[in-house]
Amino acid sequence: MTGYDVLPDLTLLALRPWGIGAAAVVLAVLALRAVLHRRAARVRFAGAKYVTVAAPPEVDHAGAALLWRHLAAIEHGSWRRFWEGQPYVIFEYRFTGPSLAVRIWVPGDISTAMVIDAVGTAWPGSTCAVTDAEPPLREGVSS
Repeated sequence: MTGYDVLPDLTLLALRPWGIGAAAVVLAVLALRAVLHRRAARVRFAGAKYVTVAAPPEVDHAGAALLWRHLAAIEHGSWRRFWEGQPYVIFEYRFTGPSLAVRIWVPGDISTAMVIDAVGTAWPGSTCAVTDAEPPLREGVSS
């Protein structure tokens, strides 16, 4: 009697129920993840704000690195990022004639106060104004 005689019959047919069960679990996890990602995206867009930054006349270039370091606090851990996705901010430069306005789009699930504090820490003397965000595309515009 060899050692192989005591092992159960592990043919492909015998493993089929386990494979089907594993595939069902994977599909259920992916479906749940998709639902949670869509829900998180709705929350982010629903309460989105613009933080308009008025920088002082002279800024320290090292302030940009300091701003990014403070904004890194919005990153989720890997487990939460898997289930809900990663929030992000968007920087927008608007030129109106000779003036430049820097706006930061902040999603609804991120505190605008945190972004304002990060800007104030990076560039002392700067001021910020918070307004509601516009929809990403105007009516009648297609991508």
